[in-house]
Amino acid sequence: MAVIAAMDDAQRAERIAGRDGPERSVAGARERGYAVVHNESDIEIAAVGVAVPGALAGLAVAAPAGRATAEAVARWAAAANAAARRIALG
Repeated sequence: MAVIAAMDDAQRAERIAGRDGPERSVAGARERGYAVVHNESDIEIAAVGVAVPGALAGLAVAAPAGRATAEAVARWAAAANAAARRIALG
């Protein structure tokens, strides 16, 4: 979701056309600057994902869902965004 959230409006609309529900997830990721999932792709796993600026790529930090407190998610997102910016700079 983080990579889709970072796309321009036309690209994003094309990617999520015909799918139920992703608009809210994408909107939340755009607002926060990162996407968060809890127990969605794997039971007991939480992840924070960010887009790499200027690239169709992303980074994610995953951990046991029980460790994904609001404070931890904020730290992971900040660290992932910093790493994504460094990657974008080359």
